[in-house]
Amino acid sequence: MKRSCILVALLCLVGIASASQISYTASVGLAPTNWNTVLNIPKFDTMGGTLTLQSIDITIDGKVVGQAGFENMSNAPVTVTLDLQAILRLKRPDNSNIWVQVVSATETASVEAKDGVVDFGAPAGHTFDTMEDNMSETVTLLSASDKALFTGTGDILLPLLAQGSLSYDGASNIILFASSNAAADVTVAYNYIPEPATLSLMALSGLAVLRRRK
Repeated sequence: MKRSCILVALLCLVGIASASQISYTASVGLAPTNWNTVLNIPKFDTMGGTLTLQSIDITIDGKVVGQAGFENMSNAPVTVTLDLQAILRLKRPDNSNIWVQVVSATETASVEAKDGVVDFGAPAGHTFDTMEDNMSETVTLLSASDKALFTGTGDILLPLLAQGSLSYDGASNIILFASSNAAADVTVAYNYIPEPATLSLMALSGLAVLRRRK
């Protein structure tokens, strides 16, 4: 009975070792768009060839916060929808895109005909004091070239950019204003397994333990 318990424990140990993950997170706090920065992420260390990288999960948590408004310049009431956006781009060191996503905050308001005053307030205008949205997405890199790019010692440098924009739907005779800030957290998770030779050594060590306890 004791021997079988040790064997089960050994098998569990090998199972855990065969599927492991290590992750690193870099963050950019809220800052006015358009900004660009470079994230320093530690590369995957094979520990002298004893570990094999299987895939790379990159999770991006993005946020846009801002203010926007409009003033109606037409002679009739209008309904306007404003879409405040931050376009986030995570790139490889060669500037090719790993991931592109839009964080978008949308608001709608109806106002009266023009009142002769451009103040982005009632009755002919409206200001959205706080527009905010969040997103989260994970992409998985599986190609040999990406795994090679993220493997080694030291850091991999990943450019991250946030571009702000404002779009609208409604009457054409309006004046717009907007200010936006964007933030992002980027987590790089390395999924790896020990090399077969390493697992074999673990199994042999376990068997040796079993023999000593007979």
